[in-house]
Amino acid sequence: MLRSLLHRWFKPETRDSALALTYQALPKDGRSVYVVGDLHGSAGLLRRIEAAIVADMNGRPAHFVLLGDLIDRGPDSADVLDHLLRRAPAGLSRHAILGNHEAMFLRFLANPAHATDWLNFGGRETLASYGIDPHHFASLTPKHQRQLIDANIPAAHRGFLAAMPAVLTWGDVVFAHAGFDFSAPPAAQSEDTILWARAPTAPETLPASAVLVHGHFPTARPAVTLPVINLDVGAYVTDHACILHLDPSGSRRLIEL
Repeated sequence: MLRSLLHRWFKPETRDSALALTYQALPKDGRSVYVVGDLHGSAGLLRRIEAAIVADMNGRPAHFVLLGDLIDRGPDSADVLDHLLRRAPAGLSRHAILGNHEAMFLRFLANPAHATDWLNFGGRETLASYGIDPHHFASLTPKHQRQLIDANIPAAHRGFLAAMPAVLTWGDVVFAHAGFDFSAPPAAQSEDTILWARAPTAPETLPASAVLVHGHFPTARPAVTLPVINLDVGAYVTDHACILHLDPSGSRRLIEL
């Protein structure tokens, strides 16, 4: 099953405009970090993940990092974004980073002429989650497509997507959706590397003590002892999640749902 997912994930996409990619640093302030990979419109699973994190926190403040591809393919993309716009549980600080599917959605929102590429790459389900019939949408003029977008996709969702950083750092740990080029600083990363990498970042390219945590490449189970950790477990197909817990002491463990 995961092999077939790989074929579906890596289709070529036409990109005629560059996104403004940003990065942020999480403070090393004693809080641990919980991380999950691609959710693809799995709102129920997101709620279960967050409940599991809160139980594991046991009252201690923590960060929660989502590695992008929150939307598309699954049925509940709008609900996922609604959930993330609500107040997080006490003590939990959420941080969602940009994935290639968010990048496609942003381009579509800016210019519905991108509809064909995006709709064929998981966007149909996202439009449907906002109550928009994708077949009807495709038959409309650009003017009427824009009116339908503005009437059904909340400005708060668009603002949330536009504000997503592409890279997060936490000390020597880098969080990116697909990959990271350790020969360049976070501000100089290319979209092809961090959002659209065709192969996982090679561990030998990492500096000593550096760790990269990413999604994008479906895998059966993450190997948390490696310097490059892949957390995409095909959640929208399997309804299964692996939550990586990173402790400030350097220890790592998985919480499986």
